[in-house]
Amino acid sequence: MYIAVILENLNVATEESTEPLCEDDFDMFYEIWGKFDSEATQFIEYSALSDFADALEKPLRVSKPNKIQFIAMDLPIFSGDRIYYWDILLAFIKRVLGESGEMDKLMMENKLKIAIPSKLAYKPITSTLRRRQEELSAIIIQRAFRSHLIQCSMKQGSFSYQHRTCDSSIFEEDVSEKKGSS
Repeated sequence: MYIAVILENLNVATEESTEPLCEDDFDMFYEIWGKFDSEATQFIEYSALSDFADALEKPLRVSKPNKIQFIAMDLPIFSGDRIYYWDILLAFIKRVLGESGEMDKLMMENKLKIAIPSKLAYKPITSTLRRRQEELSAIIIQRAFRSHLIQCSMKQGSFSYQHRTCDSSIFEEDVSEKKGSS
């Protein structure tokens, strides 16, 4: 009987330790969040997201370079280039646990006993994925425009050269005609 109790306790301890996320991980997330959101706005700047994610401890940590991972997470970005803490936390949880359905999300909220404040006044204006697509589009447009300017300047230079060459040859013909007629 004594051995059975020890084995049962060992099984319970093993089951608890195999959970990829525990309450300490969430406490650590909120503690580090407080350093990046000192005014408790529940938002951080998009530019600070990389440092924030790198400051976390495993398993929630997303070590640098992490920009591509944020693009893949497709995090909503609100006005002022800010990201809401709950969106970041959910994305990091999904990264650790894998894709989960709405039921898992509801169970996670209940497990964490988090009262999520509503984002009534806030609507995302873009996302990390869309932002990257916009940046790449801008780069493509800039390159095309520069190429167009170079082609135009080359054509203009070629035209000016031809115009000067033609004008000088006409001028030389006029001079030789005048010399020949005098």
